Amino acid sequence: MKSEYLIPGLLAIALAVIFPIYLIYEALSIVWGDWNQIANSMIQFGASDLAFLLIGVLSIIVYLGFKKILNDQLNFKALDVPLLIIIAISAVFYLGFFLFAVVFSVGTYDLFSDGSWLATFIVGFTFVCFILFGILDILIGAIILRHHKKLPSLLMVSAVVSIIQGVFEISLIFAEATLITFPMYLIVLAVYFLRPPETIEVV
Repeated sequence: MKSEYLIPGLLAIALAVIFPIYLIYEALSIVWGDWNQIANSMIQFGASDLAFLLIGVLSIIVYLGFKKILNDQLNFKALDVPLLIIIAISAVFYLGFFLFAVVFSVGTYDLFSDGSWLATFIVGFTFVCFILFGILDILIGAIILRHHKKLPSLLMVSAVVSIIQGVFEISLIFAEATLITFPMYLIVLAVYFLRPPETIEVV
């Protein structure tokens, strides 16, 4: 195992732990809090915003590592564009919400009294990003399955999980199921990063 894949492998494991903890914490906050407090907390900077940004940074590093290991070990470039796009969307989604929280934390805003456009933008932006993530996850999974003869068998597992996750994300209603699918996807990638490379026999 090359040390250059050790870091993305360990970060994938860390993200597989942090991601569900963050989602569970946010879900419990919604259950325990009243809607007005929840809405206004969306535009106030806090520790959860740092955790959210950390998830974004780790996701980008893992996707970059995935692209690199496919290029270096297998000379497989069919996923380059989808992975670069999902990296770009991740940067916009996570960094965008983080900067949003920072900017609005310096002022006194109310999500309702300052205009419904703010709430509409937050919801719309989130839905669009989720749908784009879903489309890309399905595309990534489909490409891996299409080239199954060229790729290690372990990646077939990641492909199936990726497609299932994409369907959940596109549905929006079942998007919270990523609480389970994304950590599974990350663990598979972590195993792929950390184990010795397979030798693919080309006939």
